[in-house]
Amino acid sequence: MQCLDEAVHRGSHNDDQQSSRNESKDVDKSFGNGKTEPIVEKSKPLSKKRLLPTMVALYLVFFLIALDRTIIGTAIPSISTEFSSFGDIAWYESAFLLPLCVLQLSFGLVLKYYSTKHVLFVFTAIFEIGSIICAAAPTSSALIAGRAITGIGAAAIAPGVYLMITLIVPLQDRPKYLGSLGSAFGISSILGPVLGGYLTSVTWRWCFWINLPLGCTALVLLWVLAPDLPPPAQRAKTWRQKVWQLDPIGFLLIGPSISCLLFALQLGGKDQRWSGGRTVVLFVVFGVLLLAFVAYQLWKGNESTLPHKIMGQRTVLVACLVSFCIGAVLVIYAFYLPIWFQVVQGKSPQSSGLSLLPLLLSNVLSVVAGGILVSRLGYFTPFAIAGSAVLVAGGALITTWTADISMGKWIGYQILTGVGLGMCLQQPAIAIQAVLREDEISIGTSALNFAVFLGGSILVTVSQTLFEHQLVKKLIKIVPGLDPARLTGSGAANLKNLVPPAQQLEALAAYNDSMRAIWYLALALAAVAFCASFGLEWKNIKAKPSGLSSDTETTKNGKRFDG
Repeated sequence: MQCLDEAVHRGSHNDDQQSSRNESKDVDKSFGNGKTEPIVEKSKPLSKKRLLPTMVALYLVFFLIALDRTIIGTAIPSISTEFSSFGDIAWYESAFLLPLCVLQLSFGLVLKYYSTKHVLFVFTAIFEIGSIICAAAPTSSALIAGRAITGIGAAAIAPGVYLMITLIVPLQDRPKYLGSLGSAFGISSILGPVLGGYLTSVTWRWCFWINLPLGCTALVLLWVLAPDLPPPAQRAKTWRQKVWQLDPIGFLLIGPSISCLLFALQLGGKDQRWSGGRTVVLFVVFGVLLLAFVAYQLWKGNESTLPHKIMGQRTVLVACLVSFCIGAVLVIYAFYLPIWFQVVQGKSPQSSGLSLLPLLLSNVLSVVAGGILVSRLGYFTPFAIAGSAVLVAGGALITTWTADISMGKWIGYQILTGVGLGMCLQQPAIAIQAVLREDEISIGTSALNFAVFLGGSILVTVSQTLFEHQLVKKLIKIVPGLDPARLTGSGAANLKNLVPPAQQLEALAAYNDSMRAIWYLALALAAVAFCASFGLEWKNIKAKPSGLSSDTETTKNGKRFDG
């Protein structure tokens, strides 16, 4: 029986053939008597006449989830005040990011074996259902549940859009389109806080109702315009084989593992007792399940959720580390800067959204410029290094913010930070596509997205924990006898109600100093991304393998694009 990778590697070197024979044994072992179909050539670059409207559909779908991530930031103070749920603030973001993160790995396999168009359509609809629940939520818990459902829907959208671009755009042109995709994300990042601020002035619920017209439009365009291309690999014939291909055991190990980690971080922060029994148990379960997941992945071999042949590559690992850090930095700034503007500087939700424009506009322009330059020059690593270096500089300046900082400074520091974020944001995705085969890209991209969303999920919770610890400690010094439960049970905008009028300026300074712990965390993550970026390979995505035409280079499986 010919296995999946034997079809990909026909005519390749003997070592590749031996690898394929080993994988064949794994498939036989896993599927029993079942047979699988060989991989066939799936990549089909579209003509510009067909490509442009297809990209519009993909941009709108991606825009939808990107808008949902940023629009809630300016609404957080109003939501937490209405529900008296200061302690739940981090979960409004983590509940969305947790399924978004955990399901990335599973969707890498789903997109490998099933139609990208159909997967995008179904899970965009699920995203819409979650948005309705959020908009109608009567309690904080209901809102968190709705955010989790939107996260499930969004989990398939990001890797699905990336894979669709991979299938319809030649490699050397992808940085331009990925840069444009980044601009769609950036535009949503700009509109999100601003639009969220204006909608919140009416009611924060419109931040979620607005997803309905946008989502319905996206669904129609997706169904009409997106090509229904066959998946990169042929799925198995029987239901048992289909389930096995999706690695359900791996999901049942990694999903609860990450969930336990986030609950432990959140619980330890609320109780302020990291040695508490429940917190310790959660950390132990996280560690045991994580080790079990790693062991199972090694045992399952190339049919696992994260095959060693992919994750063992240096560039893939480094790209995931960089994305973990950059994703966390982006979420931290998008989530906590609006709170800083509203609480420390006393701005309205609308004004706080407008105050983020320097960061977001510079981010958009930098993403687009970076994509164009990478397409022209062919190298992505220099932009990852330079971008993260600029991000470190901008992040260091943000740590100096005070309640009375001048407008020129907070605008300039945000611009510098946004330029850095934009320069390095898309480079890990380009690196993944430069070193992996077509049938491996869905797995590699999902691993990358997993790292991005894992960074956001974990670090936004860690940020809230650091912030609460610092704020409670400082406020107790200002207001002796203050009950910490009053702080966690109030809204972010209710700080002035917790302290006497004579001490409110001192309390605002304490709030600003407490948020500085968050800015230092973002700075440390940017520094790690900078150091890790030097580990990316220096590949020229414009280089052609000897003897291959440009068209062959972009459609042949099994050929790596070595510079």
